[in-house]
Amino acid sequence: FWANIYSIADNSLEWKKIIQEIVFARFDKIQSFELMVKLFNKLTTLVTDHDIINVTRDCLVAHISSATDKDLELVAGGSVKTQSILTHLIEMKFPSLPNDINTLFEWDMWPVILKALSNIQSDEPQRICKHVRGILEDLCSDIKSGNLTVEMLLHLKMKWNAYIVQMMSTLSVDQHKFLNDMRFASKRVRTLEIFLLLVK
Repeated sequence: FWANIYSIADNSLEWKKIIQEIVFARFDKIQSFELMVKLFNKLTTLVTDHDIINVTRDCLVAHISSATDKDLELVAGGSVKTQSILTHLIEMKFPSLPNDINTLFEWDMWPVILKALSNIQSDEPQRICKHVRGILEDLCSDIKSGNLTVEMLLHLKMKWNAYIVQMMSTLSVDQHKFLNDMRFASKRVRTLEIFLLLVK
């Protein structure tokens, strides 16, 4: 209904803004994120106006923190515009994609978002997955070469179960090799600690 009203509205920006706010408020009242996704997916096939699509998409993005893995799979399996919700969310959170593991750790949703993105074959989702995979591979190289601080090694241990292992599994990074390198690095740290105690 609101999409039809919007399409016949005059060129008044104020009038269009009012309709956008009403559409957002109505969409925002939907309790189920899954239902939001299904309605948005249907809306993209019925409405051609970009403003209405963007308003409802922004509402979905605002609620995405409550989404389950199943919900995100629904997004990944939707229309191209529905799939763009995920890339739009990343663009809002990171205008420039993270270049190191510390920046990656700033957002707890990476594991579930990457899992959904990996199921989308279009260019942008695959580019993001490839970029994050590169960060994880660089991390593996840094661990093996001993270029990480003790603090970072401890931080990686803390993040392993809930964070790193999921991303590595999704992006096909060798997690067993990563763990072996982590153990070797930890042994080197313990050896250094013992040496420092002996020379005191």
